[in-house]
Amino acid sequence: MMNIQQMLSPRTPFIEPGFAALVGQYLDFEYTPVEVCCKGQVYAISLYKNTKTQSYHIGAVGYGGIIPFPESLPDFLDIIDIISESYGMISQITLPPMGEHILSWDMSSSGFDRQVMDTYILNFAEYREQKDMLFKGSVRTDIRFAEKAGVSVRLYDSEQELQQFYEIYKSTMERVQASYLTPYELLKELLYYSDEARLYIALTEQNRVIAGSLFLQNEDNLFYWINASHSEFRNLRGNYLILKQAIDDAYATKSYLNFGYSHNPNIAKSKLGWGCHIQKYIRLTKEYAL
Repeated sequence: MMNIQQMLSPRTPFIEPGFAALVGQYLDFEYTPVEVCCKGQVYAISLYKNTKTQSYHIGAVGYGGIIPFPESLPDFLDIIDIISESYGMISQITLPPMGEHILSWDMSSSGFDRQVMDTYILNFAEYREQKDMLFKGSVRTDIRFAEKAGVSVRLYDSEQELQQFYEIYKSTMERVQASYLTPYELLKELLYYSDEARLYIALTEQNRVIAGSLFLQNEDNLFYWINASHSEFRNLRGNYLILKQAIDDAYATKSYLNFGYSHNPNIAKSKLGWGCHIQKYIRLTKEYAL
């Protein structure tokens, strides 16, 4: 069985063309797919121009992409220099988790500030072997509780259900005091016209939408992007049943599920209950005078 280090990929759902183009359409970014030739190798980069600061990002929402990822720090820095000379100053690069060797790179001479962050990865190879026994007992209990309470889970199938989910999402973001809100039209177009997004909803026996989760996917991996629950029905554990369904739908054909970064330590702890492993990733930032 391959370990997680062997499975991690620089190609994440955030850099797939459909998602990247919509970010450029609905957020304060201009998306430009770029190809750079460095030492005989051609690299594809998801480059965004921040329309407020006029600086460039590799990755605007989620992780950025350099495909294939360079094997050495000098090659990585050469690619960044080529992009900067051709397009303009790069103020932020968010690298996906790709293994311990990236963490050892000494980037102090690059001018970027480096922040090492945690994400949580569920290895589907482990899940194929252990199934629900990979989860902690409390997680399995919450899944059974939702089932006994009559909660059901399926993919959304109407704009009315999407609107209901979005109202729950807005309320959830207010409850957790989030500093951002993904625009409704971005989600709508992503779900209507792209294979990269899947929205699961949880419903009561009376068919009331009480929770929803939006996952991004590509051929290899899955990302747990947006999660929301109705405050009145949180005790029914609908989100647990959603996540279990999403895992069961994906584990046979994909390598892993990325649960993402957590600002809240309690949420981070809950991700470990699903059998996740902590993986490090890097965000590079550079300040420029406007």
